[in-house]
Amino acid sequence: MRKLLALLFPQTLFIYLFFLFLSFHSQAQQNIYNLQKKVVESKGQALQDALTSESSEIQLEACHLAATWGGESHLSQLHQMILEKKCSPETLHAALFAIGQIGSMSSVKPIENFIQLDQQFQYGESALLALAKCINPHEELPQFWKEGEQITTQKLNAMSQALVFAKCNPQNWFVEIVRVSPVAAMNVKSRLLLAVAIGKLNFKSIRQQNDFVAWLREWDAAEQNDQVRMKLHRPLALCGQGQLLSQDFLNKNERLSFSACAQLTQLDSSSVFQWLPINWTSQCENSFAKAWLEIQFEQIDFDQIRTILNQENWTIDEKVTLTKAWNKNGHIDAQNAILFRFFETENTIERMQWVRCMTNSYHLLDSLVLSLESFEPAVQYAIAETALGTGEYLNTPGQYSFEENILLHAKDYGVQSLVADFIHSNPAQFVRNQELIDLFINQLSHLNGDKTIETRIAIIQALGSIDPEHVYIKPLAIAQRFPSYQTWRRNKVSTLRIHTDQGKMVLRLDGRRCPMSVANIKQLAQQGYFENIAFHRVIPEFVAQAGCTRGDGMSGLNSVIYSELSNRGFDSNTIGMASAGKHTESAQFFITLSATPHLNGRYTQFGKLTRGKRTLQKIHLGTKIKKVN
Repeated sequence: MRKLLALLFPQTLFIYLFFLFLSFHSQAQQNIYNLQKKVVESKGQALQDALTSESSEIQLEACHLAATWGGESHLSQLHQMILEKKCSPETLHAALFAIGQIGSMSSVKPIENFIQLDQQFQYGESALLALAKCINPHEELPQFWKEGEQITTQKLNAMSQALVFAKCNPQNWFVEIVRVSPVAAMNVKSRLLLAVAIGKLNFKSIRQQNDFVAWLREWDAAEQNDQVRMKLHRPLALCGQGQLLSQDFLNKNERLSFSACAQLTQLDSSSVFQWLPINWTSQCENSFAKAWLEIQFEQIDFDQIRTILNQENWTIDEKVTLTKAWNKNGHIDAQNAILFRFFETENTIERMQWVRCMTNSYHLLDSLVLSLESFEPAVQYAIAETALGTGEYLNTPGQYSFEENILLHAKDYGVQSLVADFIHSNPAQFVRNQELIDLFINQLSHLNGDKTIETRIAIIQALGSIDPEHVYIKPLAIAQRFPSYQTWRRNKVSTLRIHTDQGKMVLRLDGRRCPMSVANIKQLAQQGYFENIAFHRVIPEFVAQAGCTRGDGMSGLNSVIYSELSNRGFDSNTIGMASAGKHTESAQFFITLSATPHLNGRYTQFGKLTRGKRTLQKIHLGTKIKKVN
């Protein structure tokens, strides 16, 4: 008997400890769920106690949640957390990211003190990123190294990430960066981030310096990574380095060639053809890039252009790009071709694309505006969007302006929202315009229901801009309920299969960090919401976006889901929720076609493509989703 007990005891102890572990783990998961639910439902108020919790797991989760729900009232706790450094490294990184997301100038000094204490620069990337988001645009980025000191690779990598989000002119940092070749000192991710940063508008003064241009040329000559090279094309064009772009334009890699061509078409034609070899047409293996350059710079006659456009191998994106190049000067033949294509096709997305070619066809757009109601909603939206983008207005006494004409002839809430956003962004010329005020008030009286919530908010914002004598109160959007604990546990790691007419893609979703986004998209998939919906927005080397039932990006659900922001980057092949601002996510999602670091922390990143990368690269405007499961 004793021998039997001796044999059973270890097994019993093991089973006991195993179940004890499961019990602790289950309770920890329940605590995390309860905190997430409480913070979301209180809209951040429950963060106060969680940030000072004695539980390291709760404190870490609170810091993650503060990236979305944190505010000025939480900064003192977050500042104390980073300066005392009593929490785990993971929590410190999360706290720094939350501080940067809040973006208060009051955080600059605590972050600087933290960096001074972090002698090993262990938290360098997180700290410099937070600093760049918080610092006043009129101030300079502070240096944390002695004059003449050799900047370490670790610091260069941290600086490159911070510069993507820097609001100020980082003159003093670039003095240090230019001293060190980024090819020799930085990893691929950092070089990519740096390439994105130097294409930003507030880098203009730096790009004008001779030593910067020489440094950029040296970098371009040594860069072997194609993705980084594509990100370098914009700064090269801005610095007038078209001869370097022409080399990539003639590259056998079609993605490189396309990217270089897109930048070359923004430059002066005489310069472009000085950089290209005389026999460039025989050297260029990318037929689309060659056709684009020839049409853009009028190297071929109209008969040749018609022959090119009649080829069947072009996608709708490519046809539109080539036709836009033909119509850049408003040529009558090009306008007639656009109009023919517009009425020839019955495909909504293709019609929208042809409308967007009409930017130099004011009178044609005017006639379409007057018959706006005869088109489907998405086409109405495209007509209105293109008309507003022309920058021309009918201000003849006794006549309506373009905006008023669109509102008069549009009963579609998407178009009304578009005009309202336009006027809200350009209020000066519409202030106290009583005709517009009356039109908007009339539109509001006909809008009701949750589907028109964004339109009502847009109109009220526009009225507030042009009718300052009155106070207009925005309606509140209804948010979806936080998922149940059973759904939360089931969705912690989920898989989504998207079947398209180009092939299948498999996505791994993170329901642990983004429970509302994952629960929402899975529920929509189960309901068959995405079936026969097309990718309505596809931008090469950027994103492919779907989930809009209208085809113009204006559809949504009866309710919104809250943003779930995090410090995870938008690398290539990641999935995010499309939004019109914080906490406006609904049914539309996007998949990144290349690294897009400027989206980090601004959109909900809730998954990654695990299979189907070739399918993703084949997706074009109008590619249809067959089913999602």
